Amino acid sequence: MLNHPLQENLIPAATLRNLSDRVYEKRKAAALEIENLVKERMESPLGGRQDIERILTVLGNDYALSSQANLRKGGLIGMAAAALGLGADAWRWLTLLLPPILNCFMDQDSRVRYYACEALYNVAKVTKTRILNHFNQVFRGLCQLCADADQGVKNGSQLLDQLLKDIIAESTSWNISEFIPVLKEHLEHTGSYVRHFLLGWIATLQSIPHFEIHKYLSEILYGVIIMLDDDNKEIRQQADSVLSHLLRTLQSSEDINYNHIMPVLVRCATLSPPKEYGMKANESSASLDQYSKNEDLVNRVALMWIVQLMEKGKKRVEDQHPCPAQY
Repeated sequence: MLNHPLQENLIPAATLRNLSDRVYEKRKAAALEIENLVKERMESPLGGRQDIERILTVLGNDYALSSQANLRKGGLIGMAAAALGLGADAWRWLTLLLPPILNCFMDQDSRVRYYACEALYNVAKVTKTRILNHFNQVFRGLCQLCADADQGVKNGSQLLDQLLKDIIAESTSWNISEFIPVLKEHLEHTGSYVRHFLLGWIATLQSIPHFEIHKYLSEILYGVIIMLDDDNKEIRQQADSVLSHLLRTLQSSEDINYNHIMPVLVRCATLSPPKEYGMKANESSASLDQYSKNEDLVNRVALMWIVQLMEKGKKRVEDQHPCPAQY
């Protein structure tokens, strides 16, 4: 593996060795050499792009996907450096950069997973909104790392998560409809870390009006409501906050598809028989302070939504078809 025919011509053997060296300063120096090497190839009028493709192939296939952990770490460090060298043009090589990095998210070695986070952070930083064309793949990977047993990996994934949220906030052309099925699929997870991660993303999308996440409510509502039964108080509060925001949005919207939303609410309301069915139409939010039993909360909130949406629907009909005046 170390004698790949392309290595001697494109990446000095000493540089490749130092990428996976135990000494940090050697790894840092090797990364800088690769970054500068890629920059030089970018400026080359003849064959530069082909050389870059070969460099990324060596770093990805021969190193990041190696059976040896140290080589995988070196490959990821090299790919992170290459991404910085490519700069704003890195998006042209995302199909070479992303697969090896995302594959390392599942590595048994926590340091490999950490370096994969670092590499993807660099890639996202330079490609900006271009990486959103591969967002579903990245999101699936992050969903795994958010519950990682290693705190260093978890911290790295949180930094990457925040960067992606910032990138999403800057985007005006991201197609949220392609993401909703992936979000719905992951809402079936019951782990607290994953639920916290998912609710954080829903809250982020709620804060960006032009994505109009309420239009996809029937796809995500069930997954969010059942989180009110989570054993973790923080998850229940987070779900309550997301639901309250969604309901306020619906109450001010004239674009409500009752045929899609009501079956979801009925399903939630009948998951288990609530102890009390009393529900006032003027209840304005699903405040957790109103309820003392988690097992009743899912039912009560669903019933409250049904009542409020029916009241809104009734008022809408009355406004559109007022009763004739009686004399």
